[in-house]
Amino acid sequence: MSAEDIKLTDEDDGKTCHNHHLIVIGNGFDLSCGLASSFKDFFEPRMRVIDSIVSEKGSCDYEAIKARGLTAWDLILRSRKDMEARAFNVNWCDVETAIANVFGISLPEDGIDDEGVMISDYAVSFGSLQDYFYIANEMNALDASDYIENRVDEIERLRDGIDNGDQEVLAGLGIEASGDSDASEVYSNLFMEGSRLLGHRPNPWTERVGHYLACEYPQVLEDPEGQLSSILMSELERMEHYFNCFSKMRLPAKMAI
Repeated sequence: MSAEDIKLTDEDDGKTCHNHHLIVIGNGFDLSCGLASSFKDFFEPRMRVIDSIVSEKGSCDYEAIKARGLTAWDLILRSRKDMEARAFNVNWCDVETAIANVFGISLPEDGIDDEGVMISDYAVSFGSLQDYFYIANEMNALDASDYIENRVDEIERLRDGIDNGDQEVLAGLGIEASGDSDASEVYSNLFMEGSRLLGHRPNPWTERVGHYLACEYPQVLEDPEGQLSSILMSELERMEHYFNCFSKMRLPAKMAI
């Protein structure tokens, strides 16, 4: 921003010179002027929209996310808001740290709150999303948690059937009698399947982010390792675009460039 030129006359040679004053406005000038243009000002109304989309039981209207101008990163930052509320050492509106945490460049310190909830129960990361897509693709179930819970319950029923010598269960598993040597192998396979599924159980926010991405970018299901990074960056660029538009709307006309 240039101030009005100030004309100076040199009495010795009669020459007139122009002294240009350049005022450089740095980051934070808008905030010092009292404008509500911070990232927190931008995101808090979006957070309220997310809360109106996500039900008390945790289900989410995934079609409404993009329709309302939200992105995967809005959901990720909302998850960090929950982490901060549980007194974990997380600054929810620190976008740079959120990006680093998701991509595994730096990870939040392990922690557990007074109710026994671990930070991993909220954290969304590249690895947790890959686990979600593994289940969603292999089991053809976008609601991975529901699928896992139902399948694990079924595995428990089958294990009990083997232990109790339930002939219907044994016949369904191809075991002719409770003492059959195949029983131990089937039991072991069921145990391994249950452990594998539980190991890939996504936390609620990972499932919300993953489900949204799977709906918007179905190619990520087939190749999460190859597609996920570029998709997350595309979503980040969308959020940055919305923030840029928000910031310009907050600036007075003479300041908006």
